Amino acid sequence: MNRIIVITAQSFLKGEAAAIVALLEAKAFRVHIRKPQATTEEVRCLIQQIPEKYHVFLSLHDHFELASEFEGIGLHLNSRHSEAPSGFDQCISLSCHSSEELEKNKPYCYYLTLGPVFDETLPKEELIRLSYAAVIDGKVFAHGKITPETMQTVCRIGFGGACVSDYLWLPYQEDADCVTLVKRLNELQNITFKV
Repeated sequence: MNRIIVITAQSFLKGEAAAIVALLEAKAFRVHIRKPQATTEEVRCLIQQIPEKYHVFLSLHDHFELASEFEGIGLHLNSRHSEAPSGFDQCISLSCHSSEELEKNKPYCYYLTLGPVFDETLPKEELIRLSYAAVIDGKVFAHGKITPETMQTVCRIGFGGACVSDYLWLPYQEDADCVTLVKRLNELQNITFKV
């Protein structure tokens, strides 16, 4: 089974907390709460709707101060927030955009994301080269344009998994159907590269 990190839609969605719980119960590796335009109180309210036992599978992209309120929650470092609060000792992950960033930061992070993949910045040929050089490995997750079609390439290259947002959330915005949302997650989890 492929490890899938789900990144939330930037806007708040109907029934989103229940959808996040459904994804975690369906074995999503983690859910990243990415709401850059939201207030701290809005993000706090979303987390409060998610049972505490799932908090260890959540990571924040913003509003890092909430990590001190919710035990076990992780932080995802990015261009907006490049450092964890002093003394933070939970899960730390990082967005990377180059092989240099990956190599420099691997020792300090639980996992890293590399993206955007499958575009001019990181074409498939470069990703394969990084895989052969063991820069891409099980600790690195592909980010960007992840669909069932690109997921096979993610597997073949040797990523530890993939970060998914639009493929899951765009249909959910229309139908708010958790069953279909989980089916789309399962579809990605069950894809393996077949030689």
